[in-house]
Amino acid sequence: MAGLSSARLGIGILAHNEAARLPLLFESLFKQSVFGERAGAGRSIHVVCIPNGCNDDTSTVAKRCLADAVARLGNACVTWAVDELAAAGKANAWNHCVHASLASCDYLCLLDADIIFASESTLASALAVLDEDPRVCVATDRPIKRNPDDQTGWLARLSRYFSQAAPAGPTEICGQFYCARASVLRSIWLPPGLPVEDGFLRAMVITDEFRHPEDPHRIARAEHASHYFEAKTNPRDLWRHKKRLMIGTTLNALLFRHLWNRAGSRGAGELLREQLQSDPAWLSRYLSEESGRHAWVVPMGHVFRRLADLRTAPLLQAARRAPVAVAATAVDLLAAASANREIKRNLGLGYW
Repeated sequence: MAGLSSARLGIGILAHNEAARLPLLFESLFKQSVFGERAGAGRSIHVVCIPNGCNDDTSTVAKRCLADAVARLGNACVTWAVDELAAAGKANAWNHCVHASLASCDYLCLLDADIIFASESTLASALAVLDEDPRVCVATDRPIKRNPDDQTGWLARLSRYFSQAAPAGPTEICGQFYCARASVLRSIWLPPGLPVEDGFLRAMVITDEFRHPEDPHRIARAEHASHYFEAKTNPRDLWRHKKRLMIGTTLNALLFRHLWNRAGSRGAGELLREQLQSDPAWLSRYLSEESGRHAWVVPMGHVFRRLADLRTAPLLQAARRAPVAVAATAVDLLAAASANREIKRNLGLGYW
């Protein structure tokens, strides 16, 4: 990674009430090869944790873990900070991290506080993708869902099928972890309250902020890079997660329509920032008005995607998968109806 040898790397950890999980994350993070003596020599790395709206000891635990980990490294090129925010919200934490905490960095790695890296080369592999191909703006890894209590039981299998939190394709962005060119992220502001912020970020990246047709080559998955995240197995959590995806996908679609019509050559990032600064209630009002134009607003392609996947599967495989796909689609349809009702009641923005 010659192009990165003198670059300033920023690692941002977004944390909300994650005091119990942070020690595992930091243990995993500081085993990454980018912190090794040879890999890190001469490269400046700044690690910052952004606790937001926490009512536990997230901030205290983060400070202790970071201080201990950096001291053990004994590398003067690695620094750390904890920037605590009073207001909760991933968009709020992301905006502060990108535009303030890591404002002087050349490359950014953003991650959630509840993941564990599956490979010690994950960060290095993702950064190598950015270094090797100038077209790539964001590099992702492979999220691996795991249930620590029941790896092979029926509940874990049900969770893996019904709760599709991990992106299916290499050009998707999983908000749990990704690396990016700082110049690209720095022109983007995440609108507060969007339930599926990684879908919004992906659209901003592949369309160059809604200035050009989609270019999926702007996102690439790094080989040999992966992380674990905890599967949801509680039926109530699964249901809420499914509704959140439905709501977020719908609100994103409504917002994208506005951005395609208005962004122009200036780009959607600056447009959104100005609109939200001048009128913080603008997005809520706009989504309410747009969703009020039709009785049904949830994209049907998202509801019936499992049945659509059967069309491209080999005949025998499709026959085996059909019963489960039909059952899952029925659940998706119920979730879509509930999500549609929440959106029509103006309860979609900020849903979690």
